[in-house]
Amino acid sequence: MKLLILGGTADARHLDTALHQAAPNLELIYSVAGLVRQPQVSANVMSVVSGGFSQFGGLSHYCKDQQIDGILNATHPFSITMGEHAQKACSKLRLKYWRFLRPLWQ
Repeated sequence: MKLLILGGTADARHLDTALHQAAPNLELIYSVAGLVRQPQVSANVMSVVSGGFSQFGGLSHYCKDQQIDGILNATHPFSITMGEHAQKACSKLRLKYWRFLRPLWQ
């Protein structure tokens, strides 16, 4: 299975590591909106995509071209637009979609 992680958060990096430990054969692609520095991701990550998906013709196009099987949305809770794009792409392509929900701030 090939999974696209929409990241850019510490939670996403922790999920990447946990997924690598739990399923070492899982193929991971890690995405961030923009890079200040290269994120520290597990050795299982095939590639890091930065700067969004418009450079590839949009998220749906990218997922189809890269044969993505599912998207794990671990973006910041206020990143509503990316989550909406991810849900639409998964619905359109009939991909699996997961949203990482962190506990509310106290």
